[in-house]
Amino acid sequence: ARAQDGKKQSERKAMLLAVDVGAVAWFAAGGVAGGAAVGVTVLLLALVLVPEPHVVGENAATGMGVQGRTSNGAPGQERFPLGPGDELGRPRQVTWELRKGHVLFVVERVSRPLVGGLKFALFATTLGFSIAIAVTRINFWVARKVVHLVGSGIGRMPSVGAKTKRILVFLRFADEVVGYAQVVMLFALRFAKVLVRLLLKIMLEVLQKYHILSPVGLLSLLGSVVTGVVFEEVTWDALQVVAAMALQQLEPVAKAAQLDKLKAAMAGLYDADQAHQARDAIHNAATTTTLGELPDVGDVKRFVGFAVGTYGQMGLKFLGILPYGSVTSDLQAAAYCSRLETTRSIIAASWKGSLYCPGYTCTVDAKHRCVVVAVRGSIMPHDFVTDLHCTSTDVKLLDVNGAVHEGMLRSAKALDAKLRPLVEDVMRQDRFADFELILTGHSLGAGVASLLGAQWATDGIKLRVFGYGTPALVSPDLAAALKPFVRTIVMGNDMVPRFSLRSFQRLRARVLQHHDGAADTPPEDRHLCVPGVVYWMDDTEASSSHLADLPVRCCSAEPFEDLVLSSSMFSSHLPQNYAFLSA
Repeated sequence: ARAQDGKKQSERKAMLLAVDVGAVAWFAAGGVAGGAAVGVTVLLLALVLVPEPHVVGENAATGMGVQGRTSNGAPGQERFPLGPGDELGRPRQVTWELRKGHVLFVVERVSRPLVGGLKFALFATTLGFSIAIAVTRINFWVARKVVHLVGSGIGRMPSVGAKTKRILVFLRFADEVVGYAQVVMLFALRFAKVLVRLLLKIMLEVLQKYHILSPVGLLSLLGSVVTGVVFEEVTWDALQVVAAMALQQLEPVAKAAQLDKLKAAMAGLYDADQAHQARDAIHNAATTTTLGELPDVGDVKRFVGFAVGTYGQMGLKFLGILPYGSVTSDLQAAAYCSRLETTRSIIAASWKGSLYCPGYTCTVDAKHRCVVVAVRGSIMPHDFVTDLHCTSTDVKLLDVNGAVHEGMLRSAKALDAKLRPLVEDVMRQDRFADFELILTGHSLGAGVASLLGAQWATDGIKLRVFGYGTPALVSPDLAAALKPFVRTIVMGNDMVPRFSLRSFQRLRARVLQHHDGAADTPPEDRHLCVPGVVYWMDDTEASSSHLADLPVRCCSAEPFEDLVLSSSMFSSHLPQNYAFLSA
């Protein structure tokens, strides 16, 4: 009952998070779209409402002149000739080209002083927002330090009564409130900074280049400005790759039928694809045991704390893994989850990460005589771009030629360049000479840790890898080569170990066949699967009070080739669904 209640709470929190993220994305997209719509509307109104110039000659008395040059180049009144009148002798109408030329002439006269003003405004707003963000960070840091010092002073008092305990609880609550207020305020300032810079940059670029670009060229310019301000170049390139891949894979489904019929086909597959079929396949291909009987049960339970500890204090509290008021920093959160005696054991950490370079921690666990490198799973937007860059690329690891997930291979190479010198320096020291190297992670972090282990295993380092919810990332030959030192833990109907381009193509073929009997036989992508030995655990039987009796099936990657459509395919992958193993 506790497990079911916890799952419901986790699903509810995940749904609320999705709503919050969707709302932010909706308002951001609406603001950009609204600004573009206003700009286009103003331009069209200018083209329509600017006064018409009249013909030289018969209408000269009522014509409107613009100081400039005549057609022969001499100074004087420039008058725009009109097209021929109609047969009924009605007033002649100015042509679109002439009206556009007149508008552009007026805009050019106005835009010259505006360009300089916009350049200064762009510099001033960038500097102003940067100062505001820095001052905000300092103010919140001072406020939290004051709370910490007061709480520390009260906690060291010789006698702590009931009132003092209530004060300490209030201080912890105040610290949590200030921490979340800091996150919200900094996000709002950064978002406002990007939006204001974007609008000013668009106006500046249009004013500078409107006279040499066509309307299509202006739209292309706007797109490049938006991507240049919002995304880094490498992020935009990755997004284009992901978008092209998604369109290619979804095109057969889009052409197949109406949306309501496709929904009915998916519902039919859901009814026919209940989780018991997937469980039967695993049972037939696996050796059944219990968690308490696993030879490395202690390591499986211990290193999940290192894996989830990389998500940071805010994420862990939101997910319900850490109680509110328990810790006040990301380092303390990682030490709490890893059950370390002090944060000094964590010798290196990165909490934000970047595209193709997720966050990580590096810890020296003297009690268990090991060095633990934990890689963070997907929590930042750029992490999900790495996940979706799931095309396969050729590689040679452990003297085996195979294919791997391209986005995670790039991440493994980036972390290899960062962490290899540090790890080698630690392992060379005499006091750590007999320490074991452990690589671990959840989700994206598990995949990157597995590839890091494949790269470092060739260096003669004694290591093992424990991946929790590891994605499908290597070809079958490489998966078999990783069995000696890689353990993949899969919980229930977790979709991530089952998702690859090939499994999606197989699901797409089943949807189309169930819909109208049409066979979809596209060229299948190379098969990617989870690495090493797989420990599959049924989360419907999970209970922290009887954790040792939890049934575990030891198998290879074959039963995880197809996606399982079930209500728990997403919730089973959440970090808290794996974190209970450390109870």
